[in-house]
Amino acid sequence: MTKGIAASLLILFGAGLCLSQDPSTSPALASMVATERAFARTSVEKGFRESFLTFFADDGIFFQPHPVKARETLRARPARTETFTLKWAPIFGDVSDAGDLGFTTGPYLLSDNSPQKSPPQNGCFFSVWRVQSDGTWRVVIDAGITTPGPIGSVDLPSFQAAQHPRSRQSQPPANLEDERRSLMERDRELLKAVGRIGMAHAFSACLDDEARLHRKGVIPITGKESIKKYLAEKRMEVKWEPMASEISRSADLGYTYGRYEAAVIGDASIKEVERGYYVRVWRRDSARLWKLMLDTVSPLPAEEK
Repeated sequence: MTKGIAASLLILFGAGLCLSQDPSTSPALASMVATERAFARTSVEKGFRESFLTFFADDGIFFQPHPVKARETLRARPARTETFTLKWAPIFGDVSDAGDLGFTTGPYLLSDNSPQKSPPQNGCFFSVWRVQSDGTWRVVIDAGITTPGPIGSVDLPSFQAAQHPRSRQSQPPANLEDERRSLMERDRELLKAVGRIGMAHAFSACLDDEARLHRKGVIPITGKESIKKYLAEKRMEVKWEPMASEISRSADLGYTYGRYEAAVIGDASIKEVERGYYVRVWRRDSARLWKLMLDTVSPLPAEEK
């Protein structure tokens, strides 16, 4: 991150890509990733502010550190000459059966162009995309983490589509609002399970095989077994409350986000409390059960806690 506005923005978004020649890649996924590539190119050519104003939905949010509408926030601030370059590239993602909701994630690189020349910053972005009324893909929610080093190339790496079986429905769900509420309830049920059987076991029971866990300052943890091992090594007490959710028209992909509080227990039972916001992507498996695909958090800075 750099100073000022950029410091809170740059944990965010990403783009760039080179789709693998997988014949199973859906046209909707290819279209979403191509839009991300255009987003990334615009960031380099026209700057961070211009690219975000162009590719975010009107109601799209990012965290500053609290969730705010990105376009509204950026319009309210004067345009300034940017002293940094933000590059990114998606390496993994998925799209709903209906082709109206999807997500991408991958590395970003922030380079300081000011006379001070601060060291480059590496990170991992995560963005949820939604098709708009005019048929274009736009970002609706975006969060990310800093990482201790690069997690991949930002110069057109290969893109891996999620691989998973699904029970495809011939007809859309009768009541999407009921389906959306069921996802919010699934998020709350996970917290109850944490209280009963502990975080590692609770998460393991609902993780997708291709799940990803994003935590600040840590290389993204991928796969059910790796996530379970990571969580089992953490001594902490957590609680959260979902604030919002959205699902696709096919009710097979959705996201939740909300507030969380984590008390990390150290030596002599000393607790260090962390507060912030989480975002989760869920998708249904072949049995139509909601499985956790990606979990990321945006901790508040010390002065905000």
